[in-house]
Amino acid sequence: MAKLTSYIVSWVLLLTACLRLSAGVPVPCCRMPANTSLCTSHSLELLQHIRTLLADEVMFSSIWCPEREVEVTTSTDTASVCAPSQEQGSRCLTPTNIPTPFNENKCLGNIATDLDHYAKVLQSYLDINHQWNPTKEEDMLKPMIREIKGLRMHCSLDNIPVDTFREVHFPLTWEEKSFDDRKRLCGVMHGFYIRAITINRALGYISSGDHCRQDNDSRKTTSQTN
Repeated sequence: MAKLTSYIVSWVLLLTACLRLSAGVPVPCCRMPANTSLCTSHSLELLQHIRTLLADEVMFSSIWCPEREVEVTTSTDTASVCAPSQEQGSRCLTPTNIPTPFNENKCLGNIATDLDHYAKVLQSYLDINHQWNPTKEEDMLKPMIREIKGLRMHCSLDNIPVDTFREVHFPLTWEEKSFDDRKRLCGVMHGFYIRAITINRALGYISSGDHCRQDNDSRKTTSQTN
């Protein structure tokens, strides 16, 4: 009974902290990754897998991948909504110029949509019968799909809704010709690498809890100017 009472008291205190008002705005409870170290590890591993793929001379033979045009999905807003609070607005605070608060839900939603999209891109490529080097392609791309799944699981992204409607802006289509499709894959992976860097930074920012402290500081500043 004593343990149950202690649990109830702790829960009430946590709920109260989440609902208390500061300048008339609820203070949010931050959703941290379930396992920060594994989240960071999978995020870095994904970057390494993409970097290794782009440098692979067999996978992109006769293509010279570093010079291919970068193909970045524009169907999500990850780069803008996942920027730290101080980067979303002016550093000079005035009563009419307060930095936009970091929206963790929007950021994680965009990240989840990005990861879901690129996992489908890679799987759709593997599903094509290229008759080129299927063993090599599977060895390079399947581990990347596994890292995306690991990243979603250990960064608490599995239960976040994915906006599948946005994929109409980036159709999952291939020419089904080995050389042409490998050229496009190279450009898509360059874009994924750029997006993965943004995701890596954003997850590190969220894991640090800095966005929670900055949101509270922003509310204090707003209160003082009113």
